[in-house]
Amino acid sequence: MVLELPDVTVDGSSNTTLCNDAANVVTAIRTKWRKEDLMFQVYTEGITNKLVGVWHKDGLKDEQLLVRVYGYKTDLFIDRDAEKANIKFLHPYGCGPDLHCCFSNGLCYSFTPGVPVTPQSITQEDVCAATARQLAKMHSIPMKADQDQKPTLFTKLQRFLDLLPDFDSSERIKRVIKEGYTKTFIEQEKRSIQSVVDRLGCPIVLCHNDLLLGNVIWRQETDSINFIDFEYFAPNYQPYDIANHFCEFPGLDPVDYGRYPSEEFQRKWISRYLSHLPEQQRSLDWWVGAVAVLALASHLFWGTWSLLQAQHSHGDFDYAQYGIIRLDEYRRQKDQFLALSAKCSAE
Repeated sequence: MVLELPDVTVDGSSNTTLCNDAANVVTAIRTKWRKEDLMFQVYTEGITNKLVGVWHKDGLKDEQLLVRVYGYKTDLFIDRDAEKANIKFLHPYGCGPDLHCCFSNGLCYSFTPGVPVTPQSITQEDVCAATARQLAKMHSIPMKADQDQKPTLFTKLQRFLDLLPDFDSSERIKRVIKEGYTKTFIEQEKRSIQSVVDRLGCPIVLCHNDLLLGNVIWRQETDSINFIDFEYFAPNYQPYDIANHFCEFPGLDPVDYGRYPSEEFQRKWISRYLSHLPEQQRSLDWWVGAVAVLALASHLFWGTWSLLQAQHSHGDFDYAQYGIIRLDEYRRQKDQFLALSAKCSAE
């Protein structure tokens, strides 16, 4: 049973208030725990939400509960009720945490043991194999009979665009306009890439949709990978999760696109992934091409997301600059990636 605390708000404006208010949430769940006996760890990998782990001083750190506070105004483009339902849905399949509590501006759920992967570790053989295996497991989960099976990618991207103000009236993103990344530019590129994706006839499966490195947790003791944070979990084009994951190999601080995986690496990774699924009707060439065009879609998606965050976020992360970085890479790789996708459009 998930505890509902609709009148409780956790103040994430400082680590002190975050820990103090998180303790109130955790002691409502673990009623025998006293606040003075609690230990805390504030996690800093995320750039939007606030996250703190809480455990009893006499217990194990791996038994901590995580308290996550939603980022400012993220409810504009994230369906929080759907997120809660997704976590509950995924947990019995071994693909998500156990949800303990919902409060007015966040969630409390079980800790996933391990460490987030890094740009260095994500290319290790054992980590690659475990990531491909876990993604295939998630993609094999059957959709609910009454679930809308429409892919979320371009619907959500359009939602971002609808929420963006006119760029010429925004003082915060003049750098973006200077680079030529106007709202009109993004809308035109969205239509262009969507038309290519439509011709591919991608299978639609349940996707994580946000496999940045901080959401991929490696546990060396069990040689396993688990995914966290299911804010964007929804039906989508099957190759998109792979493409989006590859786009995160360059990391965040700094972003180094020299780390983007080579075609040889991608072929090996995708082959591992496919080995955990029923026999495929499409060739490896098709998968490489589909991943290429959906990598372009990923750049458009997260570039636009970043510009939207630049309008609303109160954090220190430079969302406008990150949006420029993603859209720069989209423009740089567009011709090459579309050439790869052209080889598979006929399958």
